[in-house]
Amino acid sequence: MKKSIIIGIFSLLLMLLIGCQSSDFGIRETGTEAWIERHGQTALGGSELSVNTQGFLLRSGLADAYSENPKKMLKELSGEVVRTRNRKLLTVLIELCYNQAELVSDREEAASYFLSSCVFAYVYLFDQRFKEKPSPFEPEFLFTVRFYNYAAAEVFKYLRDKKLLLAENFTLPSLAGTVKFTSSKNELAYPLKHFSNFKVCYDYTPFGFHSRTRQSGLGVPLVAIGDEEMKKEKGEILDAGRIVCPVSLFIRF
Repeated sequence: MKKSIIIGIFSLLLMLLIGCQSSDFGIRETGTEAWIERHGQTALGGSELSVNTQGFLLRSGLADAYSENPKKMLKELSGEVVRTRNRKLLTVLIELCYNQAELVSDREEAASYFLSSCVFAYVYLFDQRFKEKPSPFEPEFLFTVRFYNYAAAEVFKYLRDKKLLLAENFTLPSLAGTVKFTSSKNELAYPLKHFSNFKVCYDYTPFGFHSRTRQSGLGVPLVAIGDEEMKKEKGEILDAGRIVCPVSLFIRF
């Protein structure tokens, strides 16, 4: 009898102790807006990685490796993608390359990471060697399109600033290997050499208008500004100060 009483008291004390303990794990109600904000977060909006990429780094035990030696870790991850042809893994690589480009201070190194992100995004969208085609209904599809566009925009800025837009057969390094650039294919009404400057539309925000229109797609929106020497094929001299053309940039690998 005494033994059963002691066991009963001990059980009651144990239950009370367990009930008094606070936990760092659980589920709380936060509402749909918080869920959308959290799962819409990517490296494009700052230094915070997406939920999927953060989860991958934690599950695979690579979070420390990425912090300590990101270049080595990303090269190893690139090799894993080549071996497995895993699209989910590829989206992680796309985001981490873009994120690393934003973190480094050296312009050349940043350009290499932006180029890597752009290459891997292109591979996700167009490489036929993967077992399954990408589905436009998967969140990763739109995720990849956005990373391709913004990474390509950064690559274009680098080429523009380095006076390489008209150059031929030059190379740039990337995690996917050395990328060789050939001459640009120009489908504008005037030769590429007669455009004195290109503006990336992502760098500007309109104001003062009551409404705006925007069409999404694959490619970088640019504005091309003609120079003073622009001429038509017939030799007619134009007022280049008024010639401004909308342009879409697409980098094909």
